[in-house]
Amino acid sequence: MKRMIFAVVCVAGTAMLAAGEFKAGFARTDITPPLGVDMPGYFKTRTAKEVLDPLQVNCVAFSDGKATAVVMQVDTVALRGGAAERMLDATAKATGLDRSAMMIHASHTHDGGPLMNPLDDTNRSPEANARAKFLTELYIDFCVTRVADAAVEAIRDLKPAKLSYQRSEAKRISFGRRYRMKDGKVRTN
Repeated sequence: MKRMIFAVVCVAGTAMLAAGEFKAGFARTDITPPLGVDMPGYFKTRTAKEVLDPLQVNCVAFSDGKATAVVMQVDTVALRGGAAERMLDATAKATGLDRSAMMIHASHTHDGGPLMNPLDDTNRSPEANARAKFLTELYIDFCVTRVADAAVEAIRDLKPAKLSYQRSEAKRISFGRRYRMKDGKVRTN
């Protein structure tokens, strides 16, 4: 996913450099859900009991003075169908950009908010499942607005910029999977 995003940014940036003055802008908005909502991404139902770090939408805008594009990153496990489509539609309406000038993706955090409809949990009452679905819809509505807000702010933040890249490798920084074992030790896969 990171390579794909990098490629899109490089292609968009290269095209814009050829067309005129390159500008970039950035914006970040908070999308931390309220406590009690489901946190998707595991094989069991988990609800948010505390906030360790805020969840965010990060947006970068690029422009050559004639064309503008945005790349939006949402702190959630995945963006599927309905929520992503609504975010793109709201961003197009708020910015006037064509959907072909937008890219949206999830950071893939398993401790993010629910941006896809929860499955019925057989360990919960029908009322609790209905409440989870209601809270999820409210959260999706909130995030749709916040994604569009981030795009508007990133475009407002456009300033002359230079595009460059460098390649490096950072070993031993993080692990993709971390498991807490029954004995309390942490192991990585």
